[in-house]
Amino acid sequence: MIQAQPNNVTKRVFKVTSVLMFISAFVVIIIGYSLTGTNTDIKKLNEFLSETENLQSNFEQSLQLYTEGAEESMNFVASLRPENDIQYIQFISEVESLAEELAIDIDLESVEAEIEPSSKGNTLAYEINFYGNRDDLTDFLSGLEQMQYFIKIYEISYTNTELLTEEDTVGTPNVSIKIKLYVK
Repeated sequence: MIQAQPNNVTKRVFKVTSVLMFISAFVVIIIGYSLTGTNTDIKKLNEFLSETENLQSNFEQSLQLYTEGAEESMNFVASLRPENDIQYIQFISEVESLAEELAIDIDLESVEAEIEPSSKGNTLAYEINFYGNRDDLTDFLSGLEQMQYFIKIYEISYTNTELLTEEDTVGTPNVSIKIKLYVK
């Protein structure tokens, strides 16, 4: 019996078919792996979307709580601002009383204020001068901070009393504080 030898065309077709099958199998495996990863991503995104469905209502509640707190703060700050001349005079009296408590001789003057943006409101500017040491300055600033007014300290000038050696400079003001009192 003589075996029939496949001809060259059949061998070529078989080789090409084998290569195409190998490529097809490789592509199917790659695509399957990619689809598995895509399905996993889709599941995670669906879980995320289901958990964030009520996010809008939570955001609106948070915004409402924030604005309520901000409104209360704004009302409190507004209450700290003097409304009339009597309250301005009361502020000056309280500053002078603070100085008396601390045994400091102050010179309180109204000065021209720098222009503030209108969103912050109107201000009255004062310059306070006195002679004292660092403890006097710290105590005075602490007292200003505890007052029930909306005050901004925008400049402090201090010369150490230990550096003052001439007798004629001792006793002259070595502390200068410029403040702004926010008013309605």
